[in-house]
Amino acid sequence: ETQGRHVQYLKFLQTIVKAEGHFIRRSQDVVMQALLNAEEDVLVFYNDKASFNAFVEMMITERNKMDLDEGSQLRYHIELVRLLACCTEGKNASTEIKCQSLLPLDDIVNMVDHPDCIPEVKEAYINFLNHCYIDTEVEMKEIYNSHHIWSLFEKSFLVDMGRVATATPDRRNSDKALEQYVVNCLMTIISTFFMSKFSDQSQTIQSRQPVFVLLLHAVYRVSQGVIGPHRVNVETCIRTLADVAQKHNISIPSELVEQVASMSQRTNSLLTRSVNAWGKKTASRQTTLTQVGGRTDHLVIEQDFNSVVSQLELELRPLVEAELSVLVDILYQPHRLFRKGSEAEYTCQKQSGGFISRLISHCRKLLEDKEEELCIKVLKTLKDMMADPDFGEKGEQLRAMWLKTYLKEYYHYKKKDSPDTKMKPIIYSRPGDKLLRRSGRSMIEVQTSLAEEGAADLMVELVVNSHSSQNIFVEAIELGIALLEGGNSRIQDILYQKLTSDNEKAQKFFKVFFEKMQDAQQEIRNTVTVNTSDMTQRVPDDKEPTQYSDKPATSPARASRHGNKNGVVVTDEMREEMNSAVNATVQSFNVIRAEKTGDELLSDEESCAGRGGGPGGGHLEEEEPKLSAKITVMDPILRCLQLFCENHNPD
Repeated sequence: ETQGRHVQYLKFLQTIVKAEGHFIRRSQDVVMQALLNAEEDVLVFYNDKASFNAFVEMMITERNKMDLDEGSQLRYHIELVRLLACCTEGKNASTEIKCQSLLPLDDIVNMVDHPDCIPEVKEAYINFLNHCYIDTEVEMKEIYNSHHIWSLFEKSFLVDMGRVATATPDRRNSDKALEQYVVNCLMTIISTFFMSKFSDQSQTIQSRQPVFVLLLHAVYRVSQGVIGPHRVNVETCIRTLADVAQKHNISIPSELVEQVASMSQRTNSLLTRSVNAWGKKTASRQTTLTQVGGRTDHLVIEQDFNSVVSQLELELRPLVEAELSVLVDILYQPHRLFRKGSEAEYTCQKQSGGFISRLISHCRKLLEDKEEELCIKVLKTLKDMMADPDFGEKGEQLRAMWLKTYLKEYYHYKKKDSPDTKMKPIIYSRPGDKLLRRSGRSMIEVQTSLAEEGAADLMVELVVNSHSSQNIFVEAIELGIALLEGGNSRIQDILYQKLTSDNEKAQKFFKVFFEKMQDAQQEIRNTVTVNTSDMTQRVPDDKEPTQYSDKPATSPARASRHGNKNGVVVTDEMREEMNSAVNATVQSFNVIRAEKTGDELLSDEESCAGRGGGPGGGHLEEEEPKLSAKITVMDPILRCLQLFCENHNPD
């Protein structure tokens, strides 16, 4: 059981180092350093004679099993090698050097060339070889100038490809692992090796022509029995080898040349038929496109492409959000990621909330390390734990599939109609409370649980330290709003105690709010001033601009300062009057909106005409410019301050 838990840890680390974006190199470096600092029993390699023979015995024992035992030492070693491959994937020179010292080429060749080596082990080792020695950031000269890769070609790759090429249908069905290893892993590393610029510069290929020809012939034989999507990998590998042979003037038997050429013609013919079939469906469009120039043709295709992307964005965005929401379901009960009844599940369940508490602590560290993007993702995830959106029918189906994948027996167990699995009745503490379907608890229960794990304290600390990031401030305020939503008095008490127990922090906290309000006020003043200036520069179409300049209201010097090219002269008195008029108008509209609603104020026809969109308007309503971020931030600020005082909270 302990070994099985270790295997799960290795798989989990593999998902961490496969993170997207610019965090991948950092994740790889952190995990790699942790492995090097770990105890000796973590990095288990069978590189001495005694341990290697013991490992071979393990492979012989597991050879005929459909699935490898999750708790076996063999499975642990496979996942360890896969993790090392993940740490070097994407060209990371730092981790490549460290991994090369852990698993040198000699050990890889000895393992893969052994006749009793099983496909699962070969797949892990060859994938590691590809990322750590071939597809690298810095050239690894040894792999291109030594015998190692050619030994693998001759003693392992050719043998395995021969088995797949000559296998009967029954044999293929019983040995899927070998076929998957050949058509995916082997084809990838062969293509990567010969497409590498370092391989192209090496002279080793000339001296290894017989093995190269055998390799091309073996790949062609494999292609004759492979169907489905994996055939693309095989055909890509054949084209790569054919190009290398032509470039290096390698003598290929005429029969093999004809076979490869025939295969290429069949592939091109299938591609042509597919294109023609597509063309018949769009014959009218093609006719139109052929009548226009190349530049116009390019523009039309570009526009079509953009419309397709927009449509896909519209349809797939809800599904992407539904997929991401599964993370929130797991965070409600992270112990369900572990095997039911295991020690790991018991420990995680016993320390209820421990995972969330560490996630919140990690968020503080992210802000200190200037990792703003990841910090915002964590804050949004915490906020989503207090929401209960509707993902639609397709979204819910997708969520069910992923929940079944991640939670396994827990998902089925939850579906059973037994007393243990029935949801407990929810006792609502306030009228604003509601049930969150995904958590099985009320919103106030989830809010209180998150606050007790440190979410409320996190909100205060992020606001205090958000002077350098507007985005962090907004997300922190949104988190506070989510915690206080519905009038949660427990959260109010936590925040009140937090702010009254530390007067200095409270001063800083509200100073940030005050400064944001001042910035918003100044931005509004600037906007009004700019709009006023625009109004004064406009001249009626039916009047001559010069009539305003016949009677200057001030000296020529002041006229040049306040005038414009249309002849309009604006004195200081006029500017003050206009500013007063604008302010009075804005205040009047606000009062009217507060007292009356649409139909009471204006009829639909009058409203449209007033906006220029009615019968006499003559033009559509212009889209109002968006407010700046300095002004829009007032919305969450005021909502948060309001929720501090909700339910007549006198404190």
